[in-house]
Amino acid sequence: MDKETHAKDLPPPYAKEEARAIFRHAAQTGVMRSSRHARERMQERRLDNNDILKVAKTGIVVKAPELDIKTHSWTYRIESDELKVVFVILDKESVRLITVLTD
Repeated sequence: MDKETHAKDLPPPYAKEEARAIFRHAAQTGVMRSSRHARERMQERRLDNNDILKVAKTGIVVKAPELDIKTHSWTYRIESDELKVVFVILDKESVRLITVLTD
């Protein structure tokens, strides 16, 4: 199956502002899961949940969502001045962190 076929099987992606609101809500309520990769990158870069809360409060989703062909999920990227977080929306109240990047 190609990328376009998988995209047709998925619900439409969230708009950038809605994705930001879901990320912010999940960070504040603690309904946020992290991939092993994200946990490793956070530890490597000496980041903690307070850093994630900060990007949730001040960050913006700057790019349109991208289709992850491995997981067949829409991925989003929220950015602040110091931090970028790639995440997947699991439902309207929870997200999964894929990776965390610093400048």
